[in-house]
Formats: sequence, structure tokens, C-alpha cells
Amino acid sequence: MIDLPRRINDMFDKIKCPNCKKFLIPERVVAEGIRNSVVEVDKTAFFVEYDCPYCKQHSTLELTIMTVEDFVMEMLDRFTEDDSPEKTKEIVKKSKKQEKTKITDLEYKEAIKFVRNCEDNIAFLIGIGMNPEDIEKYAYYKDKGDKG
Repeated sequence: MIDLPRRINDMFDKIKCPNCKKFLIPERVVAEGIRNSVVEVDKTAFFVEYDCPYCKQHSTLELTIMTVEDFVMEMLDRFTEDDSPEKTKEIVKKSKKQEKTKITDLEYKEAIKFVRNCEDNIAFLIGIGMNPEDIEKYAYYKDKGDKG
């Protein structure tokens, strides 16, 4: 199961599979991400890919409008909440029980090492390709209480 943000998890008792109209099951989310919105054209949205156990269909669902920066910040918050060695081992153990993924154990370990070696959130954002000007702009708007 993907560790979705609580506010997204809370949406699942309101959202139905677009194919069979049964309520979504959080454990059936196979991917999450951010992409250009198909609902609000000039914005980006948080989406999930979902494998429905009822109708056996794979769907992509746009759940909420979200900026790339907000998505990255949520990922950082989720990752750093409990990144103890025990938790990391638990995640690796669970991932081995699940279906094979295209991400290797080495890639996973390198990603964890990368995040742990980042001095702060800004170093992380630069490391994943965000340019410093956008980071600075986002910090300015966040201090002002809006999204710019």
C-alpha cells in the first residue's frame, strides 16, 4: 500500500471507481503523482493510479489541484515523519512481499540515502531538479499565505 497523505486517504469514502462505481480502496492505489490537470487546464493536480478489485480495471484519477512544490513538500513530510532504520527495513520487507516493481532495491536504497544526505528541503528540491529561483518564489508566496 502506498502511504498516502491523510487528507487524500480521507477522500476515499467519497470517491468511486469510474468504471464500476464501487468505492475506492486505498490499498489498491498503485501509484501517485502530480501532472497537468485535465479538469483545470492551466494547473497541476495530484493523481492516483488505481487497480479496482471489483471490475479489474486500471484507472487514473485526478483527486485535487496541487502544485509541484506542494507535492514535493508533502512527500518530504511523509518521508521524514518516521525514517528510522526499523521503519526503513519494514518498508523494504513489505515491498519484497508485494508484486515485483521496476524499481530495484539498489535504486530504493540510493533514494533513501539521497534524502538522508540532503542538508535541508532546499538541497532536496535542487537535487530533484527544481531551480533555485522557483524555490525562492515559492517560499515568498508561502510566507504571504497564498500560492502565487
